[in-house]
Amino acid sequence: MEIRVFGLVLMLVLCVALPAEAQNWEAFKKKHIYLSMDERRCNDTIKDKGINSGDTCKIKNSFILATEDQVKAVCGKAGNPVGGNLRESNKPFIVVTCSLAGSNPCKYNGQKRTQCITIACENGYPVHYERERNC
Repeated sequence: MEIRVFGLVLMLVLCVALPAEAQNWEAFKKKHIYLSMDERRCNDTIKDKGINSGDTCKIKNSFILATEDQVKAVCGKAGNPVGGNLRESNKPFIVVTCSLAGSNPCKYNGQKRTQCITIACENGYPVHYERERNC
């Protein structure tokens, strides 16, 4: 009986946790690809794109200043596998990282850097932004 209850609780936790991390290519593009993003527009951009859900402020969101094809290429020859379905870009991208500076309403500070990106890929498409780092 205890094992069944534990299994049920585990399934419920996974069902709640997975949607926050799992997304598809369309959601990835909306949240992370913005060719003309400006680090001074984090507040407006995050609001306009509906990145936060309800009253919850996302702690950090990164925007890649590149075309969809350039980012998608990281899932192929423009990226190297780094474990599981994660791939790191061979070349740096310009990235604007918006970090939470305050809530109610959500307020962000933006920083623009040139860095390599690590993304999760499924069937040749980016589905999750993992991190950025110096190349």
